Amino acid sequence: MRTSPFILLALTSFFCASQILAQDPSSWHSFFKNPPAIYRPTPFWHLNGKMDTANLNRELRDVKYASGFGGVTILPVTAQKGFGSPKTFPGMEPAYFSKEYFDLYADILSTAKSLGLQVIWYDDIDFPSGTAGGEFKKIYPQDRRKILQKKDTLLGSGAGLSIPLPQGALMAAVAMDQQTKARIDLSPFVKDRRLDWTAPAGNWKVMLFTASTVTGGSINENAVDYLDPAAIDKYFSINQDIFAGHFSTYFGNTIRQTFFDDVGFYTGSKNGEKTWTNRFNEKFIARTGKSPALLYPALWEDIGPETEAARIAFFDTRAELIAEGYPRKASEWDARHGLMASGHPPGNYEIQPVDMNADIIKYYRHEHIPTMDLIFFYGHGREGYKLVSSAANLYDRPVAAAEIYGAIGWFNKNEMNRNLLYRGAMDVFTRGINFLIPHGMWYNPDSAAVRIPPLISAYSADLGPELPAYNAWAGRSCMLLQGGQTVVDIGLVYPIASLEGWFYFDAKDNKSVGKFAPPATDYLALSDILSNQVHRDFTFLHPETIGGEKFAIGRGIATLNNRANKQNYRVLILPAGKIIWLKALEKLKIFYEQGGAIIATTQLPSQSAEFGKNAAVAAIIKSMFGIDPSQPMPTDMAAPIRNANGGRLLFIPKPDGENLRQAFSDLGLGADLVFDHNPQPNSGKGALSYIHKRKAGRDIYLLANSSDDDIHTYITLRGKLRPEWWNPHDGSISTVEDLSYPVIDKVAHTRFRMDLPAVHSLFVVAKQFGMH
Repeated sequence: MRTSPFILLALTSFFCASQILAQDPSSWHSFFKNPPAIYRPTPFWHLNGKMDTANLNRELRDVKYASGFGGVTILPVTAQKGFGSPKTFPGMEPAYFSKEYFDLYADILSTAKSLGLQVIWYDDIDFPSGTAGGEFKKIYPQDRRKILQKKDTLLGSGAGLSIPLPQGALMAAVAMDQQTKARIDLSPFVKDRRLDWTAPAGNWKVMLFTASTVTGGSINENAVDYLDPAAIDKYFSINQDIFAGHFSTYFGNTIRQTFFDDVGFYTGSKNGEKTWTNRFNEKFIARTGKSPALLYPALWEDIGPETEAARIAFFDTRAELIAEGYPRKASEWDARHGLMASGHPPGNYEIQPVDMNADIIKYYRHEHIPTMDLIFFYGHGREGYKLVSSAANLYDRPVAAAEIYGAIGWFNKNEMNRNLLYRGAMDVFTRGINFLIPHGMWYNPDSAAVRIPPLISAYSADLGPELPAYNAWAGRSCMLLQGGQTVVDIGLVYPIASLEGWFYFDAKDNKSVGKFAPPATDYLALSDILSNQVHRDFTFLHPETIGGEKFAIGRGIATLNNRANKQNYRVLILPAGKIIWLKALEKLKIFYEQGGAIIATTQLPSQSAEFGKNAAVAAIIKSMFGIDPSQPMPTDMAAPIRNANGGRLLFIPKPDGENLRQAFSDLGLGADLVFDHNPQPNSGKGALSYIHKRKAGRDIYLLANSSDDDIHTYITLRGKLRPEWWNPHDGSISTVEDLSYPVIDKVAHTRFRMDLPAVHSLFVVAKQFGMH
């Protein structure tokens, strides 16, 4: 899908106004020594007390001078109970969007502007976004989020049925024979919201599917319908537009960015997975060319051979609706006002996106700054961090952000310490994140008032003294990491169709939100193996991207033809999955035929995501791998398959670090960066990892050791380079000594010693010989 003109305008403005200042290498030294506010972490500032101008101004001065933050993300909160606690923690006074609130917010903006601080506008009170402080429910009660409900009635041969429809918009009325799976559309028998029908011979289940407004009392359940652009416009009219009416003069200068929070499906109950919208069927028909009427039962149970394709059609349609819903509407509103939209859904790193956010890569299609969160405890979701930064890569976004450290103190109050400030940030930086929104500061920093620890501010006895050094370190890192190209050789196919085809509502085996995935699913395990064990960077590739025009196949290379972040893949990895989009598979076959390398793991696909194309998928897989995908997979790894053009195929039944490293070697796929002896530090739950960026004619490598082990080794980089050490901890720059230039596989490389202390990071900034 083409990018909205509003989005392109905002991205262009971003490069000009916020400038990604360091695109000109002549500025790098001065920015690295003292990074500007725009690169420094900008924490949530929870307004949890009675605000007054004097205290607000004092805290803002401390934000800059005592902590070294780049600004604040202003997050108003109401009085609420804490996690697992009967205690009520204080909320903000005065009330959200009252005259007094706007007066004090004006004081914040005026002071921030005078101090040169950035303000990110958090677009609501509490979380999730979309309630307008509770006003939306009062003004537009029918435009709140909807859920799909099903009412069942069993009926025998010849039995008559006369029942009223449940509340809500009728999505489908279906009778299904429980033995044969034959289905009858009963909508012609519905009149005046009543169903009258007499069953033919058979054993029937009559199912009525309705979309109804959620009646729960939680904040999550009373937000706007995220899938309905018209409802979102109404929400913006009483929230975004009101805010703009007061503060638009600060847009594009003090306020450059907005933040929406937890916009997705999770509500804390089973309602979330069934999030729906009244006009769903229209979008389904437009997208698939089919009526969904007889397919609705597949959302709860098996309907025969069409089951998986039906589920994929439903869930892919829902993924389109949310991508084109709140994230797009927010991004377009921001672009019209000279702002950049950031924010995230729940569960952006979970193995199963369907009940959390639909499709975590597609979700960010229109968002200016794709954003993830690192919450709960250190290492939580780390294998999925690359999903969000991959979306930034695929959609050519120069900045990817992380809400970071949230609620760590809830689960392990001793875990949040000086080292974790750096560990967590290193792990997201080397996985493609380049801007931080710490969670966070609290206006009332008293431990009895901080509802969600940890407290990350100058008023924290544990963390406060470290913040000036931390914020300078993070600012230097983000300055070097924003923009440019992310250099990778590997594309890892995102198996969204298999995840969607597996999922169904109210499954008895679904014990935990975001976890109900096919047992063989290994794409996140592969992410962890590649990052932490094999030390090879990669990008998750959405099948929509693979099948699209920007994804071009050349001689042994697949190219993502972005304007800025262009990527070339020498090997594509097809992770476990029973189902794949046929267009994407056909593109993979062309890649192999033209000399590309493909590694498949665990389970080859045997079905198509589209209706009626299973045979085509099975035939392509068998022609390529010589394996019948409908049969049990081989248990032993065979030798690679090769074709006359240099194409290589390899199926790995049980992928691990050792056989993946061996596979890359056997297929002749040398690495962009190699650590001698492949160190595997993991004390303190940390890891050795890296990222390679290229911008303004320079190669930039971030080497990060988030473990408690010192690392002493040699590294080898592809290309003949003149490298320098750039130390983000102190801003120093030095020449790399004792270089050698080995030739490996007829390609010049650069080799030198690396000494990387525990919980420490270093940049290598290098220029290719002959480049100016």
